[in-house]
Amino acid sequence: NAYAGVSFGDTVFNTGPYVTYISSTTFQGLSVKHLELENVISVGDAAFSNRGLVTVVANKLETVGYTAFQHCTSLESINLPAVKSLGGWTFWDTGLKTVVLGENLTSAGRGGDFADCPHLTSVTLLTDTPAVYKDGRLFYDYVGYPNQYVTTVEENVTLVVKAKYVDDASAYWAGTEFPLKEVVSYESRYTAPDGIEYYYNVLSDNKIELTHFVLPDGYVMGNTFTLPSQITKVFEDFTHKTYTITQLHNNLFYDITEYSGAAAVDTIVLPSGIEVLNDNISVMPDTVKNIVIDDSNTVYRTVNGVLYSEDMTTLLYYPAGKTDEEFAVPNTVIAIAYGAFSGNTSIKRITANTKITVVGNAFNGCAALESLTLTSVDACRFIGADIFEGCGSLIAIYVPESSIEAYKGALMFDFAIRDMVTAIAP
Repeated sequence: NAYAGVSFGDTVFNTGPYVTYISSTTFQGLSVKHLELENVISVGDAAFSNRGLVTVVANKLETVGYTAFQHCTSLESINLPAVKSLGGWTFWDTGLKTVVLGENLTSAGRGGDFADCPHLTSVTLLTDTPAVYKDGRLFYDYVGYPNQYVTTVEENVTLVVKAKYVDDASAYWAGTEFPLKEVVSYESRYTAPDGIEYYYNVLSDNKIELTHFVLPDGYVMGNTFTLPSQITKVFEDFTHKTYTITQLHNNLFYDITEYSGAAAVDTIVLPSGIEVLNDNISVMPDTVKNIVIDDSNTVYRTVNGVLYSEDMTTLLYYPAGKTDEEFAVPNTVIAIAYGAFSGNTSIKRITANTKITVVGNAFNGCAALESLTLTSVDACRFIGADIFEGCGSLIAIYVPESSIEAYKGALMFDFAIRDMVTAIAP
């Protein structure tokens, strides 16, 4: 590597007027923080795999290689106005919050471009190529299977598209009913009978997004905190309108965790019509032991306080405050979501009997976790970074004896954990 050993510091590195192509892994692992790709039109695979990269200016970049920006966890936004094609898994495991892709984009390549981007809040697509909207591959992996990253991204992201493509995008985005947010009015306020002030945005179809709430002075928080399912707004002419809460804005539960009485809360009741939780799962108070949602909800389901997708195929959140030492993953589950068990310090043993996909940070901070038993002969899939970060008590991953090598291969990026794979006792 021509730049190996170079210390870039905070200097902006400009590739200059003559460089039009950057080869694979050129900036991989280097200390460069700020890049200006002045006349670069093409970059190779893993060209910028760099956890320190903070900014990229690439106004002429047209062709982006496979995993070009993987692991750029300090990169929060990117605008590629001239991009024509993405090589697949382009922004895998990055810190991106906002992305803008220009009007010339025609191909998402292998797909999976936003895999393991838990902080992503908006993607703007300006392309006039209908296939980009219809095939959904930006959030698919290369075999066309909508892995858990799809669910993660859908719950966090606002998709911004040209008006003429709204129907295409909403009807088939990532193979599901993608929640396009069309805000009708911003920041209205509702005061509940108990004095809590709720602030919200009015969306279309009498739906609202709850943005934050303010607890009154002297408010005594009990063991159960219940979010309203509906809000009624009274107008100046004394007419009224009732809205259904379907979305929670990012970081809503910080309003609980920052409150001095939050330690008392062990149960949170979600709105019965909730469709989009955004990143609120990751900021639940550590004391919460149970999540509750009405059985009528069509997107989520809770069983014994654990949050799942409605069809029970994805385990979304195992509360950090639960004190059980053992947990058996239901046999319907095929994916454990990003950060699902994160922060739980009581769980010691987890068992899963089906082939599952485990996504980054799934067990992060599970300090008491001693063993993970996976009985599927077909090796489970482990995708993303830091799945077992902070699991200092982990001593074994038990798998069928005939599948030991397959599981080690599935854990190829985590050598310490791979060495813990051992056979289930007869």
